[in-house]
Amino acid sequence: GLHQRIELYQNELAEAPQQAEQRLLEIDQIIDHSIEDVRTISVALRPPILDDLGLPAAIESLCKASAKSVPGLNCSFSLSGKQQRLSSDMELAIYRIVQEALSNIRKHVPKATQVKVELAFAKTEVKATIRNDGSTFANQDVQGYVRSGHLGLAGMYERARLFGGTLKIKATESEGTTITLRLPYET
Repeated sequence: GLHQRIELYQNELAEAPQQAEQRLLEIDQIIDHSIEDVRTISVALRPPILDDLGLPAAIESLCKASAKSVPGLNCSFSLSGKQQRLSSDMELAIYRIVQEALSNIRKHVPKATQVKVELAFAKTEVKATIRNDGSTFANQDVQGYVRSGHLGLAGMYERARLFGGTLKIKATESEGTTITLRLPYET
């Protein structure tokens, strides 16, 4: 797009300076949008908050964003145990799993009013729990969800497995859905 507009600009420069000036403004806008897109992609790949403030602050930020995006949804965050800095890859995996769980609640559990996200550091493992009081899964067959195109759940399980951890989903009509992630780590 930029190359075409530059060629048009060059062709119009001598013959139609006002049109050429308009093309230059279009080029400038395209460059601004491109820079913003690159920034957005960069932040999406590795959210700066993970490196700057750590995993708990990043997850708390996800909770606040979820609560803001869904009217009537209360999303609380709690932290227990002695906070550890984990490998950057492990922190990103935990962040992405919590992010996907919260995204699924926003998309698929419209009646949820309470979401609780807990991050617990134990001596040799970190545990993230995401609970909601909304409707539950019709079935908990993850492969069935994957076959029907719900790849987010598959990604959550795969991330847990890559770090030697487990991901469990428990759903009951009376208690809603609880997702529990456990990842071992060395101190």
